[in-house]
Amino acid sequence: MLAGAALGLLALFLAFSFSLALSRFEGRRAMVLQEANAIGSAANFALMLPEAPRQQALALLRDYTTVRIGLGRPFSQAKLAQDVARSVELQTALWAIGVSATAAAPQALAVYRFVGGLNEMNNIHHAPTSRRAAVRPVPSFMKRWRACSRPSIARDKVGSRLDLVLGATRRGACAG
Repeated sequence: MLAGAALGLLALFLAFSFSLALSRFEGRRAMVLQEANAIGSAANFALMLPEAPRQQALALLRDYTTVRIGLGRPFSQAKLAQDVARSVELQTALWAIGVSATAAAPQALAVYRFVGGLNEMNNIHHAPTSRRAAVRPVPSFMKRWRACSRPSIARDKVGSRLDLVLGATRRGACAG
C-alpha cells in the first residue's frame, strides 16, 4: 500500500517535471521561430534599400544570423558573453545603417519597414535577457536538497548561475 502511494507520488512529480520542461521547450522554440522571422523580415526589407546600404546590411545580417545560430555553442560562459557582445555590436552597426538610410530618405517606405524589422530583432534579442533577470522561485526543500547533495548533483549545465542562486544556501543549509 505504501509502495503504491510512493509510486503514485513519484509519477505525479514526473508528470509535473515533464510538463514544465515541455512548456519551457515550446517557449524556446517559439522564441527561435520569432527571431528567425524577424531576421528574415529585416533581410527582405534590406533588399529594397539603395545599393550601398543594401550590401552592408545584408552582410551584417548574414553575420548576425551566424552568431545567433551558434550562440554559446559549445557552452561556456565566456563564449556566451562573447557571442552576445558580438550580436549587440552587429545590431549597433545595423542601426547605424538604418539611421543613415532614414536621414537620406525620411519618407521612404522601404527604410521605414527595414528599421521596423531591426526594432523587432532588437526586442527579441533582449527578451531572453529580461526573462533571465526575473528570479524563478525555488521551493525551500529543493534548495536544501541541492545544497546538501554531492557536487555533481548540485550543478547543472549552467553551474555558475545555480551557484549564484544557491550560494548562501550551501553555506548554512546542511548544518542542521
